[in-house]
Amino acid sequence: MKKLLNGKFLLLTLCTFLFSSSLFAFVGRSPKKVEVEYQEVEILLPDGRLIKDYIASGDGKVFIPYELAEHVMSQPIFWDSDSKLLTVGNVPSASVMSDKLKIYHYDYDSIHAFLYCPDAKVNKTMTMANEVHETGYSFTNVFSASFNLNQTYHHITGFLGCEDFKASNGQVDFYLDDTLIATQTIKADSIPQKIDLDVTSGTQLKLVFSHFKPDTQINFVDVYID
Repeated sequence: MKKLLNGKFLLLTLCTFLFSSSLFAFVGRSPKKVEVEYQEVEILLPDGRLIKDYIASGDGKVFIPYELAEHVMSQPIFWDSDSKLLTVGNVPSASVMSDKLKIYHYDYDSIHAFLYCPDAKVNKTMTMANEVHETGYSFTNVFSASFNLNQTYHHITGFLGCEDFKASNGQVDFYLDDTLIATQTIKADSIPQKIDLDVTSGTQLKLVFSHFKPDTQINFVDVYID
């Protein structure tokens, strides 16, 4: 369930959450009892930072700690209850890419595959810089991975990095129909880097991995496409 919510519903102190699973929302002078769910979620801020905090949601509304008020005033809010991601500002008409597009082909070293098992997974639990992500793609021991865009999409954003304790230095190149459109260098201790791609009218998106040591796991997470 995904909802676009008005920021005027979003101000409530964290301490209120700690003592009750029912909150009272006041509209005008008439009190209304609202049953809510209290949970830890990821919050994508307008500056691109992804943080974790606790919110309560219910009755088509989202209540957040007052410490986040400066980030949400006059900003559109997008709450994705499936991925538990709250997006503040710059709300895209985008969808979670890993829910819409699967990897249709990947290349690997077939001669040494028994030593370095190639793997490409979708929407597994991934951890980078001690932050857990549940949506996206992970790649291990592959040279490249391809997606069919079918000339349908315009824009892709996400975060790229290595899995904690399965990291090495390397490079990821992004090709749109055989044209290089972006290159990202990754170091073993890098914080995940934001990726922003223009894929207008593209048919194929290919990620090419080079210079990584065997068993390095590269993650492309929280990827949105429109």
